[in-house]
Amino acid sequence: MNDSKADKLSWMHAELGRLGAPLLRHATRITGDAERGRDVVQDTYLRLWESDGVRLDGQVRDWLFRVCHNRAVDVRRRERHLRPVGASEHVQEPAREGIERRPDLARVLEAARRLPDRQQAVLRLRFARGMSYREIAEETGLTVTHVGNLIHVAIRAIRSRLELDAKERS
Repeated sequence: MNDSKADKLSWMHAELGRLGAPLLRHATRITGDAERGRDVVQDTYLRLWESDGVRLDGQVRDWLFRVCHNRAVDVRRRERHLRPVGASEHVQEPAREGIERRPDLARVLEAARRLPDRQQAVLRLRFARGMSYREIAEETGLTVTHVGNLIHVAIRAIRSRLELDAKERS
């Protein structure tokens, strides 16, 4: 590959034509969403543009699929952690009879379901997965301070909801 921008652009266009559709299918299969898959492929080609294509000659296909795969897994992981508590596979709601025997847990889970998605996500990472604020920040792309604020506000909202429910029951 020649070093001029025009040659590099032409080379990348050819690679996109050759591998764009298979990469999109691969990314969509991993992320579960065509739009996210397109974003992953676009990011993959951006990384190719920034790379030294000369060193990739003969290995471009493998490199593209590896980068695409890793990026798609990152996106899926991040999205999974940002789902509401009720949709999470990490926090299983107790069976109906378990809820009746554990009313406090049921009330906490109900109050948590009413929180905004980001608050639910950081609570799940903190309490269900035992992650530190720093680990949550790395996982979600938020700052440590923002993570701490989200957790603080979420816990305060759950407490307020539980207090209000207790007053209504008495």
